[in-house]
Amino acid sequence: MKIMGNTYKKIFYPVLCIASVLLAQSVEASQYIDHEKIRVAVKEYLIDKTKAVNYGDTQIEVGQIDNRLKLSTCDTKLDVQLGNSRLPGNISVSVGCSSNKPWKIYIQATVKAYQDIYIAKRSITRNAPIKSSDLILERRDITSLSGNYMTDFGNIDGHLAKRAIRKHETIKPFHLIKSKLIKRGEQVTIIAETAGISVRMQGKAMNDAAIGDNVKVKNNNSKRIVEGIATQRGIVKISL
Repeated sequence: MKIMGNTYKKIFYPVLCIASVLLAQSVEASQYIDHEKIRVAVKEYLIDKTKAVNYGDTQIEVGQIDNRLKLSTCDTKLDVQLGNSRLPGNISVSVGCSSNKPWKIYIQATVKAYQDIYIAKRSITRNAPIKSSDLILERRDITSLSGNYMTDFGNIDGHLAKRAIRKHETIKPFHLIKSKLIKRGEQVTIIAETAGISVRMQGKAMNDAAIGDNVKVKNNNSKRIVEGIATQRGIVKISL
């Protein structure tokens, strides 16, 4: 019997030791939040943020958290904030817990954004009018462009190239200057509108004007100088 008892000890004692260690590890693990849960919360937050900006496509990568960092489990919803970082690009995201054992950490993440933007289909010379046939929409990585791109041809139409633009170059706002629809000294049509009534008369432009610019016009008949807005080539609208 003594021999049998010693045999049981040899068999079960190591088993009990391993079980005790596993139990202790399980209890310890339940006290700390899973790092993957934090990373998932950050990614979901960034997905919502990029949807609000309405990018075409996005690629989000959330950095790893140091395994040595022990953070208490959180009874409340994790508070994720972007702070002063701007999308897209390399950013720092804060994640905090406001439960009875509060904590806060910062996680690095990378957000790449892709959108259909206008690029030059062919080379465009300086001061040349930019036409729709000169451009093409192409999906590109806009992460490093900082908003310097065009997605709406309506914001390009009626402009000239401020400098020479190379083939396949991204069209940027600073590439454009407004085309002069009206030149000083030329004859223009003045359209005066009030209460649904429209009156047309001829006059001489007193200054150059691009679309939307104010322009002074001298009426050919009355010789009065009136001020209106250049709406299209040779047309000035005034309100009475």
